[in-house]
Amino acid sequence: IDLRYEAQNLEHFQVNFRNVKAVKFPTPLRPFVTREVLVETYEESVPVSSYQQAGIPMDLKRKIARLGINMLLKMIFVDNFVHADLHPGNILVQGADGLSSSQEAQLQQADICDTLVVAVPSSLCPLRLVLLDAGIVAELQAPDLRNFRAVFMAVVMGQLHVSSLLSSVFKLLMTHKVKLESNFASIVFAIMVLEGLGRSLDPKLDILEAARPFLLTGPVCPP
Repeated sequence: IDLRYEAQNLEHFQVNFRNVKAVKFPTPLRPFVTREVLVETYEESVPVSSYQQAGIPMDLKRKIARLGINMLLKMIFVDNFVHADLHPGNILVQGADGLSSSQEAQLQQADICDTLVVAVPSSLCPLRLVLLDAGIVAELQAPDLRNFRAVFMAVVMGQLHVSSLLSSVFKLLMTHKVKLESNFASIVFAIMVLEGLGRSLDPKLDILEAARPFLLTGPVCPP
């Protein structure tokens, strides 16, 4: 593993999302970046899994879910540079309220070796997602991206559940031992994982409706 590549990926994502206030990436602190060591800024945040709990306002859950889906769709259809490890542990939330006092206490305090560590709340900032661990990314060749866009458009027109359809496709590929290009597979898995996370926050999340602006207007990120 060469952590210099992860630092480059973080900087690439920062450029891609420089005009998107709702998504943030840690900044690699050069010259403290080597093959074995990556030093980056600390982003005071709350794990997205904390907002899957009962008692969190539904409106806040919907906003977080929508931010995540728009972020992924931009990566795929606008930037063609996709974070391929988008499990909940790599997604943090800044600028959100809604946690109860007991939940905040659990997140902000840890008793380690008789030393009380207390997280200091970050300064006010807009609601946004912070993405970690950008060591794995995926990019599609131009023909593959066109084909993927066409398939996604067909799914949108057919009003199918994206994750269910992709899961069925993977089962068929495994059954018939058909090899799938690794970057394509990584992007498909990213969609399945993030849509699942989004639906755990908002069961009514409609990734197809969110995808329409990206598919119909080309490389323009919706607000």
